[in-house]
Order: sequence, then structure tokens, then C-alpha cells
Amino acid sequence: MIVAFLQAVCGAIHYNSAMTKWIVLAVASAFLAPGHPQQNPDEGKPYAEAMKKVSFMLGEWEGTGWVQMGQTRSTYDVRESVHLRAGGTVISFQGIGTDPKTGKVGHDAFGVMSYDMEKKAYNIRSYVMNGRSGNFDARVGDKTIIWEIPSEQRSVRYSISIDAEGRWVEKGEVKLDGDRWLQFMEMKLKKMPEKTN
Repeated sequence: MIVAFLQAVCGAIHYNSAMTKWIVLAVASAFLAPGHPQQNPDEGKPYAEAMKKVSFMLGEWEGTGWVQMGQTRSTYDVRESVHLRAGGTVISFQGIGTDPKTGKVGHDAFGVMSYDMEKKAYNIRSYVMNGRSGNFDARVGDKTIIWEIPSEQRSVRYSISIDAEGRWVEKGEVKLDGDRWLQFMEMKLKKMPEKTN
């Protein structure tokens, strides 16, 4: 269909040459190439292998958390949904925080974690409900992930780890000065059993 359309356009402007035919084929190939069955799944294996290091995050998680704003500490219920996508080459995560009394959503974040083969580094791309987004380098250890949001004023650091009870423990800290960090949020989540049909 694309080739026929391009041929019709070329014919309409009276370019009926061998060069035009090559251009038609090249443009058609460009249209058809991305995102179609000719993808080679073997090319993604190194990326999928790298994502196994963060597979401890996979699944459905529920629990509670708190956030400190000045002198006020608020608590909330949390759900995190984490899944492999694109043939296991990336991980998507969706976090929802709601008021335990009203059920009102106060936090809604979506993110994608990937591996950069050239840099040999993990990356997190995140989006939150206020419209902000960010792209951050992440350090991955033994069931731990740490990423920072740099700032000229006060940088923010987040960390995820799995504790001795198998819970997802996430902390948020703001840098004060030197090596001093002040914790302003925390959540502890329990992994939910997989649903069976």
C-alpha cells in the first residue's frame, strides 16, 4: 500500500526514472522497518540478561508509607506493580499512593528501567502525576537500587532494598551538606501472592 502510494505520487509529478524507483523502495523500507516481525529477538538477550539483576522487583506489592513535609508527617497506602516488558529488555513500574481515610490518590508515578549496553549502566525514566519527568542513572547492587536527582540547591536520593523479611523498603532522602542526608519518606511493601486461574 505504501509502495503503491509513493509510485502514484512519483507518477503524478512525472518522475518516472530508475532513480525514483530506488527512492520509492528506500522510503517504503524505512516505513516498514521499525517495530515489525523482522526484529531479531537474539539481539535483546544481553539486555534481558542485565535486567535479571533487578528481577527482585517484579510482581505486585502492597503496603504503607509516610512522607514528612516540614513538621507534618502524612501516611498513605501504596501499591506497586512491576513487570518485564519488550521481551524482558526493560522493566515498567507503576506506583499508586492513596489516603487511607479517603482513598484519594496523592501519588501516581510510572517509570521504565533499562540497561545501556554502551555505558554499562542502568537507567530510570520516571513520570509523575504533576507532569514532571526525569531521566536518572541508577546503581544496582545485591537486591538494591539507588538513584539520585541532582540539584544545585539540594539533591535528592532514593533507594530500594529488600529487607530480611522480604519486604520492599524504599527511602527518600534530601542532601543537607557534606555527607549528611535527611530522610523525608519511606515505604514498606509486601509482595502479593501470584494470582492463579
